[in-house]
Amino acid sequence: MGMRGKNYRVHLTEDEKKRLEDIVNKGVHPVRQVRRARVLLLLNEGEGREGKPVKAPEQSEIAERCGCSTRVVYTASK
Repeated sequence: MGMRGKNYRVHLTEDEKKRLEDIVNKGVHPVRQVRRARVLLLLNEGEGREGKPVKAPEQSEIAERCGCSTRVVYTASK
């Protein structure tokens, strides 16, 4: 379908990032919820160390790192 090379981005607030990190790292959550939280955290484009901009990895790389399909990455980014 040609989605592999696309770069979808989301901009998360600090509160949103904290909630997603809690889903990934704390408690018991459904696998689907944890996977989507990981995808969203990887899609986040913001400031990295020393205030330098951080670019989100490509969709195919996120899918590989999260163990899901590029379709899941695409759906989570919407």
